[in-house]
Amino acid sequence: MLNAYPLNAVVLNGVVEEGAPPPTATIQPAADVRWETLALEVNTIAVFGEAIDGSLVSGTATDGAEVQKMGYRLDIVREPAIPTAELCAAAAQAMLDRSRLNTLEGTLTALPNPALELMDVIEVTDRWTNLKGARFRVGQMTTTYDSDGGTISQVVFLCAV
Repeated sequence: MLNAYPLNAVVLNGVVEEGAPPPTATIQPAADVRWETLALEVNTIAVFGEAIDGSLVSGTATDGAEVQKMGYRLDIVREPAIPTAELCAAAAQAMLDRSRLNTLEGTLTALPNPALELMDVIEVTDRWTNLKGARFRVGQMTTTYDSDGGTISQVVFLCAV
């Protein structure tokens, strides 16, 4: 099942209302669903800042499980506006958390839904991959016609929200 709706917007009689509960459009059945779990580009992030007195402060965040699988892949970020080691560590953790969002992506093939647009946020429920209401953003979509079978299908490429 695929529920598609624009994020934080509802159109009623041609008027867009921000923050209203979104309408949903259900696309069923999905003919083909493919998911790919990608390795993190970096699994350790070090953020360097500058304290008020001009001294260097730093903080790091590491994904231990990814380090065990792939070894260290380091990213170093210099941000002089961060004045304490605690804020540097929090910023590094936030960057690492954000990079984790890009580790699951997939494609979904279903009957076309004319309401679906690029950058829509959708919820995917798929019992085979154990996804229940997982949110993804539509990154690309193509609609194809199979002249042999006389069917129209839409392939939706999904990425992290």
